[in-house]
Amino acid sequence: DTSSGAIRALTIPGPDLLGPHTLVRGRDGLWIGPFFPGHVVRLDPKSESWKLWPLGPANGHPVGLHDLSFDANHELTTDRRGRVWFSDIGNNAVGWFDPRTGKNGSYPIPPVPGRKGGEQVYGLSMSPDRTHVWYCQVGIGCFGSFNTETLKFETQVSFPSPTAGPRRMSMSDDGVTWTQIGSAGITMGSSITVGLAVTSHDTTQLNTSAFDNVSVNTTSGGPAPISFATKALIVNGATSGTG
Repeated sequence: DTSSGAIRALTIPGPDLLGPHTLVRGRDGLWIGPFFPGHVVRLDPKSESWKLWPLGPANGHPVGLHDLSFDANHELTTDRRGRVWFSDIGNNAVGWFDPRTGKNGSYPIPPVPGRKGGEQVYGLSMSPDRTHVWYCQVGIGCFGSFNTETLKFETQVSFPSPTAGPRRMSMSDDGVTWTQIGSAGITMGSSITVGLAVTSHDTTQLNTSAFDNVSVNTTSGGPAPISFATKALIVNGATSGTG
């Protein structure tokens, strides 16, 4: 409760152990994607009643539901036939689910030339006209679209680096796609300088900032992690840092 600060846990009923991963607000309740095993869940917050739909396997494999289709307001939305769409990270596919019948299906994402290995579909969102879902493939630095009317994959875009890491995706109400870039690979020497940048955003004002409990960890096989104590950074309207 954001007013009182009270916290209470609600357990999803049923024989399966479900771990909620994705929460999307809908007009008829709170929609939940439990990741594994494949289910779609809806909670009515007022009555605290639950509705569960198990998802059939995708080509014999369990569905790994990651994101549910949502609109520019981050509310659950369906295609024009009333189907909810989702990203299946376990099978690198976009899937659909019909709440009225309980039926579901999926479409494996085609291979991307030069980006084989590590394909994992992550974020997914619905276009304003509800005819396309857009998806991110975090493991290979790509994103693309799927036509929910023709049931065909259409646009495919690759970032220059396969480690760009596009994760979550949203679409504004004017149809523009926004994608979070998670990471990028940078080749470095054996010795580097690490810093933290601050700015006052005003060329006439100084900015003083203090950082503590900062550490930099290396990957396996690299030198030992480094850390530094509190540092005070003073800049004159520009970015700077110490390490």
